[in-house]
Amino acid sequence: MKKLGIFLLIIAVGAGYAIWDQVRIPTPNGTMKISKGFENIIALDRSAPDIVLPTLQSGKITLAQFEGKTLLINFWATWCAPCVVEFPALVDLAKSRDDLVFIAISVDEDKAAIERFIAQQSIEGVGNIIIARDSDQNIAREVFGTLKFPESYIITPKGAMSHKVEGVIDWHEAAALKALGL
Repeated sequence: MKKLGIFLLIIAVGAGYAIWDQVRIPTPNGTMKISKGFENIIALDRSAPDIVLPTLQSGKITLAQFEGKTLLINFWATWCAPCVVEFPALVDLAKSRDDLVFIAISVDEDKAAIERFIAQQSIEGVGNIIIARDSDQNIAREVFGTLKFPESYIITPKGAMSHKVEGVIDWHEAAALKALGL
């Protein structure tokens, strides 16, 4: 009986950590812990998937239509505290680089929540920032294998998926810019 109790305690602690890892809140100054040495930037070497994404603005996009540009694809949600903290840095990066297209793919089910959040981001009229939707998380899970948010992918101008970024990073640091090829 004692072994069963210890086993259940270990399971409960593990489950508690997994839940905490998904919903942890940013620090009071609005920053998130960023891995030193950018261990969460993973090199990839495969072709970008051929997908069609519905956009928030209206219409649909494909990744292929941006050939010749670096793409920064970010899976995020309004209910994800780390995503909310990271989003303004991604917007600032895209605004500063005409050769970069930032495709923010929200996994929110509530379109109104996305619209409220985006309205606060000062991106209206910025042509290289696209807000797309994946409310059923089919593209995130089935195509990219994304289960935790935020998660980003870098696609080269030639259409190769070069890097995966798990979690929040400082997108203005040298390692991130290098991964972006900028």
